[in-house]
Amino acid sequence: MPFLGAKNTSRVLQNCSRLRLRCDLWNHHSSLHSFPRALPQSFVPALPLHIAVLHQSDRSAPQRRDSTRKTMDRYAVLQRLTDAQNALLGVAAGAIEAASTQPLTYTKNCIQQKVRVSLDPRIMYRGTPASMLADGTLIGAQFWVCGFLQKLIVKGNPRDLTFAEEVGSAYLAGFASGVPCTVLELTMIQQQRFGGTLPGTLRRLYERNGLSGLFRGFIPASQREAFFAVGYLGLSPRVERVCDSLEMSPTAGVAAGSIASGVLCAALTHPFDTCKSIIQGDLECGGLSATARALYAENGIQGFFRGYPARAAMICCCFFIFNETKLRLGVALFPGRLLDKPREDVK
Repeated sequence: MPFLGAKNTSRVLQNCSRLRLRCDLWNHHSSLHSFPRALPQSFVPALPLHIAVLHQSDRSAPQRRDSTRKTMDRYAVLQRLTDAQNALLGVAAGAIEAASTQPLTYTKNCIQQKVRVSLDPRIMYRGTPASMLADGTLIGAQFWVCGFLQKLIVKGNPRDLTFAEEVGSAYLAGFASGVPCTVLELTMIQQQRFGGTLPGTLRRLYERNGLSGLFRGFIPASQREAFFAVGYLGLSPRVERVCDSLEMSPTAGVAAGSIASGVLCAALTHPFDTCKSIIQGDLECGGLSATARALYAENGIQGFFRGYPARAAMICCCFFIFNETKLRLGVALFPGRLLDKPREDVK
């Protein structure tokens, strides 16, 4: 193009190169996302911005869909596993939690029973095997019963449960776990107070009051476990759903759900737990009604919340450990049942 001059020819060639590069970028992006290749020339200067915006939106959409799929799976873990798998997962979660929170459990029991708290690890961790056995059995039973009831509700088609369905199945699972809870925690508390081996403690309790002596404190234990299970199997998932809607990370949602439901459930169940700890720690005191009257006469309503801070902290840790173990260990042990099963209504 000699008639344009050297400078003008150079500028035209540079502009053509820029336009060709932009069109190549647009054509490449269009081939991936099925956009029309021909655009008005007025759009050409803005092509890089359009490409960036479209690429970012297209990249974020699959992430939201994948997050939704995983979120749906996380609320149907107990529905997707077999009864034996639920029990195994619960035993593991309970044992991990008991070992992790043993200092808080020991402190709470000492405060409730008005016994001096010792910082000696040999005393603080005394009874840890019994505590791990107790919590592993309890959480295993709660996972098993709750999963069994949830599968009855959904009739073999895993889905997102209603709040009433989640709370109802959790309450019944917790109440049923009150049977082993009474025997195991009675043994743990007696062992923490007076030492001795696990078989020796069971033998001493049986020789004292027979078989009925092993179920001392059943009523407060069963009610405590019922509302406890409602907290981490019913209330905590609801808070997690709210966090999901706010686009929080799954771990942050579990933490928020554990703290909110843990503090509430600690307040609801602490009077039962205080009475149970006293009844099981002092074999000379009366039953639930006599213990409740004595507590109220001595300290008023505050007597029922003796040791509440330590127990509230313990329950928040418990709920977090239970839910994280259920999700992470469940996926690690049973990936075929918990992964690659997206809900049909998730597009």
